[in-house]
Amino acid sequence: MRVDRVHGPGAIKVLIAEVPALLAAVVRQTVDEQSDMTVVGQVESPEEFRDALQWPVDVVVTSSRGTELKAHFQVLLFGPAPLPIVTISLDGSCIDVYGRSTTRAVGIGGLTRLIREAVARAQPRLGA
Repeated sequence: MRVDRVHGPGAIKVLIAEVPALLAAVVRQTVDEQSDMTVVGQVESPEEFRDALQWPVDVVVTSSRGTELKAHFQVLLFGPAPLPIVTISLDGSCIDVYGRSTTRAVGIGGLTRLIREAVARAQPRLGA
């Protein structure tokens, strides 16, 4: 488990979970290039993932072999404060965002845009 706790106030806190090393490095670099985002941790197993949820996290980025989320990620979508899940295909060509709705994009280039949109949709609306 890799933990990064240095981030500015208001930064989108990204947890990388169960992503193969090379793809995780690409995700980390993509997020690190953004001034309004930070990787707060990187975990490799469901057990480490459960432990990491003790930290403040705004979005989880994971990888997927298919179109179905693993059960321990699905649970987060239906809690009292739903946590958006971004899945990246193992070849990096397809990105799906699961939250109150599902969004799909192509390529790693759209990753940061989709993370921002997912977090914005998950935030409680004032006056709602």
